[in-house]
Amino acid sequence: MENASKALIIAGEVLVAVLVITLMVSMFVAFSNFSSNMHERLSNEQIGKFNGKFTIYDGRINITAQDIVTTINFAKQANDARELYYDTRTSSDYYTTVFIDGKDVFNSSSFVNNQDKYDNELPQILSKFLNDDNANYPSYKNNTVYFSCNASNIKKHNDEITFDYVDKKSTDPSNDVHINEKTGLVDKIHFHTVDPSKVNIINK
Repeated sequence: MENASKALIIAGEVLVAVLVITLMVSMFVAFSNFSSNMHERLSNEQIGKFNGKFTIYDGRINITAQDIVTTINFAKQANDARELYYDTRTSSDYYTTVFIDGKDVFNSSSFVNNQDKYDNELPQILSKFLNDDNANYPSYKNNTVYFSCNASNIKKHNDEITFDYVDKKSTDPSNDVHINEKTGLVDKIHFHTVDPSKVNIINK
C-alpha cells in the first residue's frame, strides 16, 4: 500500500513537471512569435518611412529643383549609412540613386562621375544645379522650372490642370519610383523636366 502511495506521488510529480515544461515551451514559442512579428512590423515601418521620402513625389507635376536636391542628399546619406562606397555601390541591392532627365546623378559627367566628386564636391554641384541658368530653360533658383514624376501630358482645361498618371507596376524598371524586389526599398527615382510651355499652366 505504501509503495502504491509513493508511486502515485511520483506519478503526480512527473505530471506536474510535464505540465510546467509544456507551459514553459508554450510561453517560449509565443514570445518568439511575438518578437518575430514585432521585428517584422518594425522592419515594415522602417521600409515605409524610407520609401515615403520618394513616393511623396509620385504623380506630381510641380516638383522643384530644391525638392530634388533634398532627395539626392537623402539618398546619399542612406548609401553612406550602409557603407556603400562609390566604386562598389551598384552591386548592392540597398543602393539608391536619383535620375534627372535620364541622367544618373551619382554616375554622370553632368553631376558626379568619380569618388572625389561623390565624397567632396556634391554640395557644390547641387548648388550649381540650383542656381545656374540652364541652356534651355530659365534659372532653377526661381522655381520657374518644374519637374514631374510618373506624370505626363500636362494640360489645362476649364481652369483645371490635368495630367496623365503613368500607372506601372512598382517593380517595373521603367517606373519613375522603382522598388527593389529583394529589399522592398526604393532604389531609383526619376525626375523629368516639365515642358517649359507648361510652366505657366502650373503656376496659375
